[in-house]
Amino acid sequence: MSSRFDQLADGYASFLRRRYPWVLLAGLLLTGLGAWSASRFELKTDFAELLPQDEPSIRDLNRAKERMGGLSNMAVTVEGDDPQANRRFVDALVEKFEAFPEEYVVYLKYHLNTEKAFFEQHKHLYADLDDLQEIHRRLKEKIRYERIKNNPVLSMDFDGDELVPVEFDLSDIREKYEKKTTSYDRYIDGYFNTEQGRLWTILLYPPHMSTGVAFGKRLLGKVRLTTAEVCNGGPLPDGDDPLRVIEQACRERFGPTVKVHFSGGVVTAIVEQKAIIDSLVLVTSICLSLVGLVVLLYFRQIRSLPTIGLPLVMGTTWTFGISIFIVGHLNTSTAFLAAIIVGNGINFGLIQLARYVEERRQGVELHAALCSALKYTAKATSIAALAASIAYGSLIITKFRGFNGFGYMGGLGMLLCWLSAFTVQPAFLLLFERIRPARFRKKKPLVPQGLLFKPYSRFVSRFGVPLNWLGWLFAAVCIAVAVPYLKDPFEYNFRNLRNQREGKQVYEISGRVNKIFTRRLNPMFILADRPEQVPLVMLELERNNSTGPNEDMFQDIRSIYTYLPSDQKKKVKVLKRIRRLLTRSTLSWLSDEDRTEIEKYIPPKNVRPVTVDDLPLAMTRMFTEKNGRVGLPIALYPRHGRSVWDGHFLIEISDASRSIRLPDGEEITSAGTPTIFADMIQAIERDGPRAVIVSLLGIMLLVVLAYRSVKYVLITFVALFFGVVWTIGPVAMIDMKLNFLNFIGLPITFGIGIDYTVNILNRYRIEGAGSMRRVIAGTGGTVALCSLTTLIGYSSLLIADNRALVSFGLLADIGELASLSAAILLLPALVILGERFRRAREARKARA
Repeated sequence: MSSRFDQLADGYASFLRRRYPWVLLAGLLLTGLGAWSASRFELKTDFAELLPQDEPSIRDLNRAKERMGGLSNMAVTVEGDDPQANRRFVDALVEKFEAFPEEYVVYLKYHLNTEKAFFEQHKHLYADLDDLQEIHRRLKEKIRYERIKNNPVLSMDFDGDELVPVEFDLSDIREKYEKKTTSYDRYIDGYFNTEQGRLWTILLYPPHMSTGVAFGKRLLGKVRLTTAEVCNGGPLPDGDDPLRVIEQACRERFGPTVKVHFSGGVVTAIVEQKAIIDSLVLVTSICLSLVGLVVLLYFRQIRSLPTIGLPLVMGTTWTFGISIFIVGHLNTSTAFLAAIIVGNGINFGLIQLARYVEERRQGVELHAALCSALKYTAKATSIAALAASIAYGSLIITKFRGFNGFGYMGGLGMLLCWLSAFTVQPAFLLLFERIRPARFRKKKPLVPQGLLFKPYSRFVSRFGVPLNWLGWLFAAVCIAVAVPYLKDPFEYNFRNLRNQREGKQVYEISGRVNKIFTRRLNPMFILADRPEQVPLVMLELERNNSTGPNEDMFQDIRSIYTYLPSDQKKKVKVLKRIRRLLTRSTLSWLSDEDRTEIEKYIPPKNVRPVTVDDLPLAMTRMFTEKNGRVGLPIALYPRHGRSVWDGHFLIEISDASRSIRLPDGEEITSAGTPTIFADMIQAIERDGPRAVIVSLLGIMLLVVLAYRSVKYVLITFVALFFGVVWTIGPVAMIDMKLNFLNFIGLPITFGIGIDYTVNILNRYRIEGAGSMRRVIAGTGGTVALCSLTTLIGYSSLLIADNRALVSFGLLADIGELASLSAAILLLPALVILGERFRRAREARKARA
């Protein structure tokens, strides 16, 4: 260390001794402001929040929301063994739900009877024109035959010739339309039910503009309370739990097997956010508890907990307080950063406190020990903090918000945790010394320092050559396994990104409810700008869906005009001709059986073309915009047989519908989950490798600038190489797929992992040649402690309910162990071998 740096460290230590109360006051004030600012964070768990706002799919989605609002729904599902009891329960619920104010529900859908009645009323117009013309022809022939047969004058023309009877049989046409209506007949009483009447459902649609988890919670609370009141037969007593009433009273009133489930998009959003928050609280609590326990066991002083813990909490709070102005809100990626920042950011304070305690145990007085701790750890920890910040910061260059938000907060967190460790932590240490001076006894402690690492240092010194060979051999195996793995390492099964336990019942019920309907409940949408564009878009979509690489992507493509009969003007003319044929006199000639058959097909007197205005709300709501305009949305229903959680299928759907070019050159785009997921996959594939490369290059540049010594730079690079290869190899061996979250573990692990190499090399440079065994025995334990706290931060994610978070914790653990092994296994062995080689070379020169 230069004398200038020594003077700065000594002056800073003196400043802290005099001004530590003001440093603490400033830190607490900033922490209060940070806590107030961070309290305004909102958690958004929608996958759309992970993409940048200028991504095409997000722009299209936002444009669709502006016009359509939310089309999410809530499903109230009644399950029981008695179909009639289930229907009574549904009717009772519907009666109450229909009384909801429009701020909660604007439309209920629980049966097809409205649609059936409409089609029955206008059934003549929904018959094919060819069939109507055939009916007219057969009817005309039948009436001609009956007129001749019943008129003696006309029958004289057939003297000598037999009049051929004409039967009026429409069984072939009737059978054709009966097949078309079988989908309606599968429902009991026209209600939405399945499983032989065991499962019935009611869909509640909120207003277009009512979206978000906050509204969903209000709606779910009102629906639960109303359901409980139906079960209870009246209002609930104050303080009674609606879920308990639903569990018990519904069985007493509607049957012992009855159950009520709540699902749908509204409930799914609530469940997923709750799962994230519950996991966040649990993970952070476990992380803090375990880290505190490890610190206590290592230092064996109660005061070590607040000395390290309070500055760490303050640095983390500052991070979140500032980050709200950068990232705006938390998403699935950034929600758990508190535990990760704690696990990583504690390293700087640990190394500083460990050096201070080491000095005090050697009999150094307070000021000198503090000065040494600051002087000998500032450079190494600042390089480590910068390396970690660069690793996080490499994510900032990406457009994918699941990455760059993590980068902003993580990079800032590392710098602020270092700052708190070298400002507030020494101030707390001085405060505790002022309140009650610590006693550092020279006698041997119960657990000698270096108990494990002293023999380990001897082991490394003795077996350096075999260790190097094993390290290179394992690296070769890792590279061999990683090469084929890296050809397709990404996760395409989005079920593996959802919750494992929380919401499992909701997902299962949603799956059963979906089987009630012939089409998916949540279609994609393409919004035309003008009515004349709708048929052109429909034509292009149907052409894409019937030919080429995107064939059969969609089960159905519908607009509001799909529900209107075709060729209506021609059909009306035919229907009027049919009605003119069926006069009272002509009907009187027919047999009772034929008359009954024909009367079914008598068109109404005032038959006219059906317009959009005639369609019931059950048909028009999906195609109605927030301003009341009807007819411009086009719904696309992905076909059954392929999972909408399959990334490959989502990309295919997106390619088939993302952009429709009209004959005049105009382009119409779609909006929906498939395009969001497709863009997310492509963003990870595009931005992930970029972040890894920038992280590695940034860390390498930092190492070069920090050391400016070819030897130390090369040693650091070799340790970094092993850390990288030993991380990717095991990940490939277990075939862990990379997703929007665990990919982050790669660049940040490399930056945090270099921390251990830098600290060991820095202590080695101070101690000088031949000191590596002492360095490993001393600093090795501190480095292992730092790694352990980081592992605790990552491992706490393994208990999270979200599978993406679990995969992130596992990958980060692998990277952490790889980086630690490179720092305390291969690096010391390389240094010791280098020293032996140098001594052997010098001995040869001396002999020569």
